[in-house]
Amino acid sequence: MIRVRIEGTEEEMLEFMGKMPDIPGFEKTHMREPRKGNNPKYDSSKNVLAYLFYKKIEVANK
Repeated sequence: MIRVRIEGTEEEMLEFMGKMPDIPGFEKTHMREPRKGNNPKYDSSKNVLAYLFYKKIEVANK
């Protein structure tokens, strides 16, 4: 599995994820989360954190 960590504004994130290619033989998925929580450092941050995953598709031999 290949994992890419991405940080940026919501608009940048949507544009970047839309431009990432589909790779034959790999399943593309993503997960995003706001960079907030218990850390006061991120209270005023407009950035979000996301992960883009490319997982190799296993083909069962028949």
